[in-house]
Amino acid sequence: MYAPQIKSVRPLQQSDKPSKFIGDDGKRIDGRSLDEFRSVFMRTGMVKQAKGSAYIELNNTKVICSAYGPRQTNNEFSDKGMLNCDFKIASFASKQRRKKTRDEDKEFSIYMRDALEISVNLDKFPKSVVDVYALVLEDDGSALAAAIMCGSLALADAGIELYDLVGACSAIKVDSHIVIDPSSTEQKYGVGAITCAHMSNLNEITQLTEAGDVEYSTMVEFVNMCVDGCRKMSDKMRQTLATEHLK
Repeated sequence: MYAPQIKSVRPLQQSDKPSKFIGDDGKRIDGRSLDEFRSVFMRTGMVKQAKGSAYIELNNTKVICSAYGPRQTNNEFSDKGMLNCDFKIASFASKQRRKKTRDEDKEFSIYMRDALEISVNLDKFPKSVVDVYALVLEDDGSALAAAIMCGSLALADAGIELYDLVGACSAIKVDSHIVIDPSSTEQKYGVGAITCAHMSNLNEITQLTEAGDVEYSTMVEFVNMCVDGCRKMSDKMRQTLATEHLK
């Protein structure tokens, strides 16, 4: 089984923290339960000029992806093709955008590629590359997870042979509780977070990214909640593809 690498990103930023994120009824400030996603919308075929494309909304987080290729490269011959991912957050996507956006975009491009690459049958296009471009139009939390899923849908829409779709889910700890699909407010004040990418049919984690201070004793709970979330998202992705391609 493929063993994913756990990669750490820059620490989460702290400031004046709201008094409570989880109410006495166990609900979050937006009314969701701890393991509940925000409203989800998915669609493929949004960019007509691309070979494949997809669009995802996690409530106010909105991502569009385009897939192109395979195209020939000038690199030395390889028995396998290559997957190139380009992740960008639009300058207008968030009021709380970090200043070093280029470094962040480059990091997330690598995480996105690592999450998706193992799902693609690269043997089918030697000495060639497939390009996936992700643009975050609005960032209200969980943008990387949304981009990974959007990229997987775009690849499927492009007819690229996949071993499985890649679902993705983020989780964060607030008020001593782990919650999935965090909003930007929860991300800002959380004390530790992970983003997990997972192929549900093969039951393989393809990418695990850690941010902030995630205690070792809680890692199993983090991963289990994220994997369960990935499975839910994978089901929605399959439903989207089935619906769109039956039109």
